[in-house]
Amino acid sequence: MTIHENLRQLRLNCGMTQEEAARQIGVTRQTISSYESGRTRPDVELLIRFGELYGTDLDGILYGESRSLKAARRIRLAAAVWFILIGALLLVSAGFLWFANRFFPMPIGQLTEAGMAIFEVRRQLTGAWELTGGLAAAVSGWGSIAMLALLFTAKCKIALREKLLFAAALSAAALLPSALLGMTDSIYQVVDYVIVPIWVTARVILCLAVDVAGEWLLTSFKRKRCL
Repeated sequence: MTIHENLRQLRLNCGMTQEEAARQIGVTRQTISSYESGRTRPDVELLIRFGELYGTDLDGILYGESRSLKAARRIRLAAAVWFILIGALLLVSAGFLWFANRFFPMPIGQLTEAGMAIFEVRRQLTGAWELTGGLAAAVSGWGSIAMLALLFTAKCKIALREKLLFAAALSAAALLPSALLGMTDSIYQVVDYVIVPIWVTARVILCLAVDVAGEWLLTSFKRKRCL
């Protein structure tokens, strides 16, 4: 990739518009557009300022491989792992409860030997339901802290639209499978299935809110320093 292509890609990876980049650098949007289209080239001083803005060095601008790109990849990989872990744990958890209610309902009346066997299997399944649900809640909590740490310390900026899409997808993956299984359960209600997914979703939304608020405060602080 050429310098102008790298400049454009670095800006996009940081989730910035041309107007935002121009304001931070101290030039016009048309100047940024000219640099990114290849019509003109920035001098060395401006290249250094671009590197500071995008969290990279001259090699990153000249050759395209930068700390910003690596940081963005790390964040997206961590988010994907978090997404898969939470979705899988919640689906398995709901599956344990649905299987217990579907095939091992609580025996009514005096427990026979066969009834005791059914009760024991049911106890193990509901125990697995509670265990995997607890693991999903723990992963959502510690994962939120880890994601916030990555976002606040990374030398890149993920676009708000991408964050919102991720939060929406994770919330849907957490809630929908559990709710659908709950709708087909004749013993437990849907609310019993979605208590933990709602708690997980709330943590994801809180994580996003803290990130957006922190990013806004940091941007405001930088602007005040530039004045």
